[in-house]
Amino acid sequence: MEKVTHFLCAISLLLLCTISAESQTSITELLERLEENHMGGITEVFTPAEIKLLRAHFDAKSESILKAVPDNVGVYIYAPENVNLDIGGFFNEDPSNFTVYGPSGTADFEGAGAYNPITDMYFVVDNAGNAYDLHAMNYGYTLRGVVSAPPGESYVGLEFDPTSNTLYGLSTDGAGNTGLSTIDPISLDVSYKGNTGLTLGIALGFDLDGDAYAIDIDTDQAYKIDKNDASATLLGSIGYNANFGQGIGLSRSLGDIYITAFNNSIFNSELRTLDTTTGNTVSWGLIGDMMPGGTLQFAWNGAREMGLGRTDPAFGNFIYYPSPVKSELYLQADTEISSIQVINLLGQTVIQKDILALQSRIAMNHLSSGYYLMRVTIEDSSKTFKLLKD
Repeated sequence: MEKVTHFLCAISLLLLCTISAESQTSITELLERLEENHMGGITEVFTPAEIKLLRAHFDAKSESILKAVPDNVGVYIYAPENVNLDIGGFFNEDPSNFTVYGPSGTADFEGAGAYNPITDMYFVVDNAGNAYDLHAMNYGYTLRGVVSAPPGESYVGLEFDPTSNTLYGLSTDGAGNTGLSTIDPISLDVSYKGNTGLTLGIALGFDLDGDAYAIDIDTDQAYKIDKNDASATLLGSIGYNANFGQGIGLSRSLGDIYITAFNNSIFNSELRTLDTTTGNTVSWGLIGDMMPGGTLQFAWNGAREMGLGRTDPAFGNFIYYPSPVKSELYLQADTEISSIQVINLLGQTVIQKDILALQSRIAMNHLSSGYYLMRVTIEDSSKTFKLLKD
């Protein structure tokens, strides 16, 4: 009987060693897979059980994140959370508090989106090319049709140029081709600008001057993109190990460019801001950190201004009225107004006028009813306002 007991103990020890070895092999294989480039969602690469195992592994490492001290606050950032397939948002000064508003409404992976200040909606394109309007107030998705990316590519970045409201799209095949296009948000027609030369460009952003930027997650470098011919100029390292879908969005009130960044080194998402001179980024902390034990991913984001941000002194007493406007728009400021530009939904400039005065009247009776963007320049500062023509 003693020999049988010893034999059973030996078998048990062997099984435990085998299970332990399999578990170790499993996490090793997952980490190797994690180090590969992935352009889409985490759930396309790992099962929920594998994500849980990776989360436990990275939580055990307990790597700390150096956070920036936020001085510009009051921007609300909307983004789809692609692990749980939710849509929600958070304030830039507190990315840990992610509020879920409802389920994602796309048919495929929600890989690209941008906020359109004219319509107060988000324009979203999933990996299958389905285009949607996402309503900011009720979070409902309306299918618009199909946007055709270059052959073999999917859209991974969208952004409206703040100087013209032209919609640009970044697309990639994940294997060395990353292209830039313009997209008509009404007709969904696409005009290809060219290949950026990025190996795996993953997100597209603009600054207030209308300059475009993209991130290559193969090299972890940031680039300035020429929006006319798609050529790329290297800026420098982004300062973190990027992987999977990333989002870039511009705050038009603050001028800051926000990245919903998936950091492969911590297997989670952070809110970061991009330095457009060096390419470096600074972390503001984990997104959704108040959801303990979770791994979150945000493949696009859009800042919807809440009226709490930093104000430009040049626009301190600037007013315009009426809105909606019928025939004439009145402008008034304490500092000389340099110029005004009015842009329609197609991104076309319909009014361009030098003012060089403290007040002015602008004829609007020739414009069709609908929404427009009005870009006003005072001294060396420019701001964009939404305008409704009755």
